[in-house]
Amino acid sequence: MHGPTVRIKDRSKRKTYLIAFIDDATRVIPYAAFSLAENTRAFLPVFKQAIVRRGLPECLYVDNGSSYRSNHLSLVCAKLGVALIHARPYRPQGKGRIERWFKTVRGQLLIRLTNDDTGSLEALNRRLWAWVEGEYHQTPHHGLDGVTPLEKWAQSDSVPTR
Repeated sequence: MHGPTVRIKDRSKRKTYLIAFIDDATRVIPYAAFSLAENTRAFLPVFKQAIVRRGLPECLYVDNGSSYRSNHLSLVCAKLGVALIHARPYRPQGKGRIERWFKTVRGQLLIRLTNDDTGSLEALNRRLWAWVEGEYHQTPHHGLDGVTPLEKWAQSDSVPTR
């Protein structure tokens, strides 16, 4: 997802991209971060943090873009024992949950960002994660019969244990 522009060290503005993971069963966001690029090099540290914070998933369902079709990502997933599945091209229905979460980010977070929040990439990511943990994970979800993503995660048999 395209994010807001942020100031970088030389005081210029750069476009950001949101890289995020969502647990299909619980809607928990294992990790998400804004990056200055949308490529494998930006994706892999976010994937690592998702694993560190919430455990190793059985499978990783990703977009069909070139950054997700890299040999490096395929190798990383193979070494971790994670099935790498690519969405069908031009079929947004297969990515409904993450696309809906991006809409929530736009409607609940991005519209409330201040100049301080976009003063640096680090500030933007602190604000993002504070919102994910403090609001999104704590809000009852219609698609989860009114429980919060964290409550569903705690109840779930599908929580990664590897």
